[in-house]
Amino acid sequence: EVPPVDAAEETPPWTQRFLIPTILALTVVLIGGGALVYLVDVMGRDNVSPDLHPGASSGPIGRNNTRPKTGQNTLSRQQPETQPIDDPNRRTGEPMEDVLLARWQFGITTVYHWLFVPITLGITWMVAIMQTAWVRTKKPEYLRMTKFWGKLMLINFAVGVVTGIVQEFQFGMNWSTYSRFVGDIFGAPLAIEALLAFFIESTFLGLWIFGWKKLSPKVHLLTIWMVAFGTMVSSFFILLANSWMQYPTGYTLNPAAGRAEMQNFGEIITSRVLWTHFPHTVAVGFATASALILGVAASHLARKLHVVSMRKSAALGGAVLLG
Repeated sequence: EVPPVDAAEETPPWTQRFLIPTILALTVVLIGGGALVYLVDVMGRDNVSPDLHPGASSGPIGRNNTRPKTGQNTLSRQQPETQPIDDPNRRTGEPMEDVLLARWQFGITTVYHWLFVPITLGITWMVAIMQTAWVRTKKPEYLRMTKFWGKLMLINFAVGVVTGIVQEFQFGMNWSTYSRFVGDIFGAPLAIEALLAFFIESTFLGLWIFGWKKLSPKVHLLTIWMVAFGTMVSSFFILLANSWMQYPTGYTLNPAAGRAEMQNFGEIITSRVLWTHFPHTVAVGFATASALILGVAASHLARKLHVVSMRKSAALGGAVLLG
C-alpha cells in the first residue's frame, strides 16, 4: 500500500507558478508564431503583381511551381524565375519564398521539440531508479522523489508528444515531394516508432499514472520501467530514419514509379551512422536529465526545502552526470 505523501512535497509551488505556465506560454508562442508567419506570407502573396512572378501558378498558397510539360520529370527541382537585382521595378519586401518559409517553420518546431526529447530519454530511467529504491527500501523520501520528478516527467512527455505530432504533419505538408519520393523507406521507421514504441510508452505511462492504488508495488514498478524502455525504442527508430537521410543505403531507385524503394532493411538498420548517433543521443539524454535534476535539487537545498529527498536527488543527478 502506498503511504500518504505530504501535499506540500508532492506538488511543489514553483511547478504550479512557474514551470507549467512557462511551457504553456511557449507552446502558444510556437503555434501562434507559425500561424502569423503563414498569414503574413498569404497576405503578401495576395498583394504581389503577377508581372513580378511570371512563373507563379494560381494554385494553393505555398506552391510556386508551374505545370510540368509532358514527359518532364516531376521530381526534378524547378528553379523559380527571378528578376535581376538591379531591376528598377523590383519589388522590395516580397513575401518569403516557399522553401525558406517551410525551413523556418520546421526548424522552429524541431528546436522546440528537442528541448524536451533528451529530458524524456533520461528522466524516465531516473524516475524508474527512484521508484525501485522505494519498492526495495520503503523509505518515504524515495517515494517523494518518485512523485516529484514523475510530475515533471509527465509534463515534459506531454509537451514533447504535442510538438512531435506537429513535426509528423510537416513531413507531409512542408516536404510532400520528399515524402512521396522516399516514403517507402523513410516512412517505415516512423511507422514502427508510432505503432510500437509510442504505444508502449503511452500504454504503460497510463498504467503508471492511474495504477498507484490499483496495482501491486512490483507490477506498478514494472510499468515505469516499460515506459523507460519505450523511450529507447522510440529514439532508436527516429534515429534510424534520420541516419538513413544522412547515409542512404539499402534502397533502389524505381524509374517507372519515380520513387526510392527499400531493398535491404538489414543494411538500413546496421548503418554505421545509426550506431554512432544512437549511443550519443542516449548519453545526451541522461546528461541533460541529470543536469536538470541536479540544478532543481540544488535550488531546493539552497532554500532548505525538502532537504532529505533533494539531497538524494542531487546525489543521483550528480552521479549520472559525472558517470
